[in-house]
Amino acid sequence: ALVRGLGDVYKRQLLIAVLGHKFFDGFALGVPVYFAKLPVQHTIFALVFTSAMTPLGIAIGWAATSAGNTSASRLLAEAIILSLSAGSFLFISLIELLPAALANGKNPWLKCAVFTLGWGLMALIALWV
Repeated sequence: ALVRGLGDVYKRQLLIAVLGHKFFDGFALGVPVYFAKLPVQHTIFALVFTSAMTPLGIAIGWAATSAGNTSASRLLAEAIILSLSAGSFLFISLIELLPAALANGKNPWLKCAVFTLGWGLMALIALWV
């Protein structure tokens, strides 16, 4: 049943996207947790909590977009979900990543150019998703 359910192109794309992002997400969480030398209970909680967010987010997204009977309510739910995810992407990149990258003062124009290039490539990729 699982393989038959994955036959849909959208589900396959979603699976590939989630697995691709979760690999780097797990690595980005695992390295600081390892070096923080947290107690085992805190480490397990952080890893389980982070691992539970992806299935929970997928479930909320599917429930929100399939709950509406009309196409207008489905489009509205999809627009709200995409807006929230885009807003979090903007916040993380502009408020957390960019200031940290520019903090040492070396090559600020190059860093801003590469940052803008990355944004442009993500926008280009979004045209096909």
